[in-house]
Amino acid sequence: MQDAGSRDTNFPPTSPSAPVLRHPLPPSHPQFCRSSVFPAAYNHSTFAATSTKKIYGALRGEPAQEHHQHQPSRTEMTAYRQAQMGPEVSSYNWFTGWFNPNTLSSFWQKVKEQQVEERLATEKVVFGESVLRPEALKHGYNTFDPWFRNLLSHVLRIDNGERQEFVKAFDEIIDVLLKEMGEADPLFKYLYRQIAPAGSSWEDLKICSPDEFDLNLILFPLDIQENVTVEDVGSGHVAIRLDYGFDVPENKVLKKFGCHSEKFPSHYESIKAQLRNWVEESYVSRSNVMNWLKRVVDLALLRLQRHQWNFIRHMSRSTSGPAVTINATMKNGKTFSIDLVPALELSQKHLPNRTSAKLKAKSISRTWYAIPKGPSEKSHQKMWRTSLYEAERDFMNGQYHVKPCIRIMKRLRDVQEWKVLSSYYLKTKFMWMMEEQELRKMGLGRIIMLALQSLEDAMEKNQINYYWDDKLNLLENRGNKDFFNNARNRLRGIIKEFERSVHDDTVNPMRLFGCDKDGNLLTFQKKPSLAERSPSSSNAEANCAVM
Repeated sequence: MQDAGSRDTNFPPTSPSAPVLRHPLPPSHPQFCRSSVFPAAYNHSTFAATSTKKIYGALRGEPAQEHHQHQPSRTEMTAYRQAQMGPEVSSYNWFTGWFNPNTLSSFWQKVKEQQVEERLATEKVVFGESVLRPEALKHGYNTFDPWFRNLLSHVLRIDNGERQEFVKAFDEIIDVLLKEMGEADPLFKYLYRQIAPAGSSWEDLKICSPDEFDLNLILFPLDIQENVTVEDVGSGHVAIRLDYGFDVPENKVLKKFGCHSEKFPSHYESIKAQLRNWVEESYVSRSNVMNWLKRVVDLALLRLQRHQWNFIRHMSRSTSGPAVTINATMKNGKTFSIDLVPALELSQKHLPNRTSAKLKAKSISRTWYAIPKGPSEKSHQKMWRTSLYEAERDFMNGQYHVKPCIRIMKRLRDVQEWKVLSSYYLKTKFMWMMEEQELRKMGLGRIIMLALQSLEDAMEKNQINYYWDDKLNLLENRGNKDFFNNARNRLRGIIKEFERSVHDDTVNPMRLFGCDKDGNLLTFQKKPSLAERSPSSSNAEANCAVM
């Protein structure tokens, strides 16, 4: 990825949708989002107490008293904030509150704890004592379970030391970069709410070095949405219309920059002027927003040219799809990237009816966002893709066999060089499978066989529908006819080879995943074909395509 309640930089935030860096919750707290690696933000009910002492009790998870009608006073809020962060953050130093190194470290620690917890739960189901019913384990395809466990254990296991190496370098950059972006551009400082990690690195779906970090920059506070109309333009896209332009409340800007700031008048005018540039023919333009963000990142990188880094040697900026990408080289020579995607947080009432109905059917209430992804034609620059990554994490919660299977299918994709199939497309295919099948009652082998059959059908039809709006075909304009025909035939052959292996021990379908049945890596002079039977084996690391 719930109501997108109004947010304020003052305490407390009211949306329960996303992490708040200043006030990370302990995992034991009821408001901690168990379906996500991110702590859920506080809401007012968390603080429905009549004294500061009771506020502390609520945060420790103690039962709330019968005072839900009472809202904490400003004195109580100040006392709580001081207990959490020390003296209250001055409005002059707004970014200091968000990017206090100790606070940021604490936040990522919560992220790490939740990832570890989920990983342990997954390993208990996949590698440990099975929770499957005996009759489910009797299925013939569960013969393949040990093979896929070996693949996960030996081929797809990421070295934790290497993971931490990249995370430390990432932390060093993001802590400084966002602060400099706010200092360089008043509009970014006004619009920016928080970061929301997304993508494979944060969802534990990576199969190679964790050298890519996807971050959504949550923008578009509800303060300026007074005149906003969100139009459902179909196929998973919306258009954001402003017939009368943005209404920028002066008091909100004043709160951000401080009432004593000499630069406030110029900042206020700059914010209004830049927001006007976002709009073309009464609609917010994707290209205009992306151009603005690129300029802000460029200014921040310019300001950081003389910065003394501990881990970073060089940084540059590029663009890729809906993201502005920071390409970083560490002092040890390793490289990684950070994708910054502007995500416009929109009120729940603006969610398209078809998507809203699907969320309600699954009893999921989450914030949604509009991201700058859509048809490339200039006439379609008003179209923004809906994004519900938080709801997707909720939907996948407890499906402990699903993530390992997605990683297994990503491995097949990379070995077979199916570059058209992005990680999100494979994840989407599994979400559709979860709707059609009770995957949690199946073993790894049976799920993978279902995934192969489902993907073969998708290649036959050249179609993977967007989960939140099946009118959008994610594969449209993504590959040519030859690719889909070849991938379909390849998948048919892989399925037949697995079926033969049930009765013939000499057949090794795992070589099509780049390893043998014991998880030993294989090396090939060329991509393994279905006719090959005895490829030479080696412990040399196979090439691994970056997602």
